[in-house]
Amino acid sequence: MGRIVGKQLPDVLMHRLRHAGSRPVTLSTVDEHGRPNSAPISWIVARDERTLRVAVTHHTETLRNLRRNGRVCVSVLGSGIAMTVTGRGRIVRDMMTSVPFPTAMIEIDVESVKDDGELRTGPSESDEVSWSKRRAAMSDARVQSELLEEEAAEREPESKSA
Repeated sequence: MGRIVGKQLPDVLMHRLRHAGSRPVTLSTVDEHGRPNSAPISWIVARDERTLRVAVTHHTETLRNLRRNGRVCVSVLGSGIAMTVTGRGRIVRDMMTSVPFPTAMIEIDVESVKDDGELRTGPSESDEVSWSKRRAAMSDARVQSELLEEEAAEREPESKSA
C-alpha cells in the first residue's frame, strides 16, 4: 500500500509534469454507476503544486464523467515514479484552439498525492520496501506463474478450513 505524501505535488512530480514532454499518464474518472473509467492522457501539465491541466477530447466517457461529477485520479508511472494524484476536475475551456479537433481544457485541483513507489508489507514504517527493491527481492516469473494457476481460487477455501 502506498503512502499519502501530501496535498500538493512533490518536486519530482512537478518536474515530470512540467519538463518531461508528453509522456502518457492514466486519468481515471467515475461514471454514473460508480464504476471507474481509465484513459491514457498525454497532454497534461502541472501549472503549480496544487493544479494540473489536461486536454480531453470531446465525445469521450472521460469528459462526460468529468462534466457529471469532477472526480478524477491521475496515475503517473515510469522513470522511478509511481504516484497517484486525486482531485476534482472542471472544464476551464470547452474548446481549445491549439488542437484541430474538439478538445476541452480541464483543470484539476489536487486533493491528495500518494507515493506508490513504496510497498508496505507490515504495520510499521520499517516494513516498507521500495518498488525497485521489491522487484529485486522477488521473482516476477514465479508471481506470474502463480497468478496464472487456474486452481488457485479453488484451493484457497480448502487451505482456510484446514
